[in-house]
Amino acid sequence: MSRLLAAVLFLTATIVFAQPRQPVPSPYAIRDQIANAEDFDLRGLYRALALPGEFQEAGERPNTKLNCMGRACTASVQEMDERAGADRPTHVLSICWSYSSMCRFVFFHENRRAKVWSVIRNLDESHNGGMLSPSSGNPFRLGYITTTGTGAHYSFERWFDVSSSAIVPVHEVLLRGNDANVQPVRLFQAFLVSEKSTDTEDILTYVFYVEFESGSFEPMFIDLFDEHRTVRYVRPKGHGRYQFDPARSEMTAAEMSAYFKVSDAKPFALDPPPSKLLAFARKSLRRIARSGSAAQKEWLTNYLAAAPASAIKTELTRALAAK
Repeated sequence: MSRLLAAVLFLTATIVFAQPRQPVPSPYAIRDQIANAEDFDLRGLYRALALPGEFQEAGERPNTKLNCMGRACTASVQEMDERAGADRPTHVLSICWSYSSMCRFVFFHENRRAKVWSVIRNLDESHNGGMLSPSSGNPFRLGYITTTGTGAHYSFERWFDVSSSAIVPVHEVLLRGNDANVQPVRLFQAFLVSEKSTDTEDILTYVFYVEFESGSFEPMFIDLFDEHRTVRYVRPKGHGRYQFDPARSEMTAAEMSAYFKVSDAKPFALDPPPSKLLAFARKSLRRIARSGSAAQKEWLTNYLAAAPASAIKTELTRALAAK
């Protein structure tokens, strides 16, 4: 290599690497730009932030629909839990397409002392037939709301651990829903009542609540009874996926899957089967048989007629017949 060529290459490299790096814009400024622009070039934004130019969920093919034409995008920003530590992002910018179920969540870390922002990474999610709703905190929580058809809907939540190295799904729970297509009708909810850590594990405590109403046996819905159970999920402290802990829960995995779901049974089917419901709600059904309203007792009489023979059915039938 000639001395002249070497000098030219050295000078070129010096100029290139000496160029000052453009500062990362605030996610709040980006949000405002999207809100105020008629057509916003998301591809240019992602190039500037060194993010993937294609929308791509884990395991899915890329989708190139990234521009916000005619105010087709909405944007919002939420501050995450600062207790997560300095190596975690503190803000999440949500960019969602108004006429689809796609959203991109971009995680930023704010250095308040230096007054600069840095981009950690992004999470692409979509949910057919529903909407996405982010919540602040770390783990990052993403709510999914969907409708499965007439008489049924549900929502659930996924949790993600967010760090500079990865965004990892760590928990999923069904939050609420109803199913008016089965007998009896179910309305269910899960309430997070405690989130704590010990020296060895992280523990989530929920109360799972399900309310039962009459369905096809009556022209009008009748409030029947409700059940609630404590459910716990655990994981090793600070990492890994939360797992259902049957030893510290008041429901089995089979009961959770039977009552906290939108059924795939035919409309007006007895789901779950009467034998399972009689065992699950024995005390509540006994209370209806002994001191329920006339409408509740009529519902129980009709329900027991469709149930197979069992000791619980015999007990409830006798209680209904007693004066």
